[in-house]
Formats: sequence, C-alpha cells, structure tokens
Amino acid sequence: MEIAEDHGGMCFGDGVQYTTGCTFGKGNIDKEPYGKLAFTLIDKNTNRSVRVSYKPTLQKQIAESPFMQKRGLGVMPDEIPLEEQMELAGLVWNAPESDVLTVGAVAPYEKQW
Repeated sequence: MEIAEDHGGMCFGDGVQYTTGCTFGKGNIDKEPYGKLAFTLIDKNTNRSVRVSYKPTLQKQIAESPFMQKRGLGVMPDEIPLEEQMELAGLVWNAPESDVLTVGAVAPYEKQW
C-alpha cells in the first residue's frame, strides 16, 4: 500500500486485503507511505510482484455523490441512507476496469525474504 497512515483513504487497504486475500500480516502487500491510492501485491514463492493503482477518472463524480457530500459534512457512513451508499458503490462497481485501475506488468520483486 502506498497510502500514508494518516491518509483518509487508508480503508482502501482493507478492501484490497479482503478482495485479494493478500494481507500485511502475510507480507504479500508492500507498505510504503507515499500518499497514493496504489498497492503492490507480492508472490513470495516466485519473488514476483504487480503494482495496481487507482485512476482518478471517476473522482469528480465520486466527490459530487450524495454519500461523499454527507461524509464531507462529517456524517458517519452508517448514518447515510443505504441507497446513497449503494449509488456510490455502483458508480465504481459498474465502471469499466480501465476507468478505475491501472494494472502494471508482473515484475521481479526486489526485496529479498
């Protein structure tokens, strides 16, 4: 993960761990505090990795969504109506992958175990 500890998007790492099965505890996600919504997944058996980064293509639509408008006012996520939560999730979920993520080439991982 390239998100700093105090970054508002740190929960991005939770989603990455959940969807990929890779975790910080297993050591198959690299953690560097660069302040970016990106992550590197590591195959420790082959010492190869792939970097995936978030594309800000949908950022304006996300920022203008009712959910994010309310979050900006300090409303807790579970206090926002479910339909507004799902509207935001659907925006990302239904977008073409090319609008959401950049997936790099598989490459050797430089750190040695």
